[in-house]
Amino acid sequence: MAHPPIFQVVGYKKSGKTSTLEKLIHYGDQLGDRVAVVKHHGHTTPLDEAHRLNDSARLHENGAFITSVTGADEVQMQMKSSLSLEKMVKWYSFLEPDLILVEGYKKATYPKAVIIKKNEDLELLDLDNIQVVLTWEDNILITRPVPVYSIHHWTENIEELYSIIKGDHHSE
Repeated sequence: MAHPPIFQVVGYKKSGKTSTLEKLIHYGDQLGDRVAVVKHHGHTTPLDEAHRLNDSARLHENGAFITSVTGADEVQMQMKSSLSLEKMVKWYSFLEPDLILVEGYKKATYPKAVIIKKNEDLELLDLDNIQVVLTWEDNILITRPVPVYSIHHWTENIEELYSIIKGDHHSE
């Protein structure tokens, strides 16, 4: 089993991470790629519970370690445990996606895009393995030798960016 490319999109709250991922996922889907996503819930509040009144939720509340429901070409799972990003990647890899996108997990060392919304966010440029920077302001100075795109216009270069994400892009 070959490991799929893994690519992170990181930035601070309300920087556009989810919107960026939505566009990348849609583009990949249009190409026929099976795109998996791991989203980091970086808050101390619990995750929203899905469908508290359904049978699997009732089984979960009564002590099941993990429950799943399958049907109508979907699977829904709920588990009483947290998993590291590495374990999530291994689990997702078993399902053979063409690409695994990760929202958040800033300190992880996978290739990543960093979203810079304001000058105070420039500290994110100290993270490891930055491949792309998306900026909200044209006047923010990025000194990293990586492609820099405007958050407002990056989709004009989505083919190139997707190639970088999948590891198909070669520097000249």
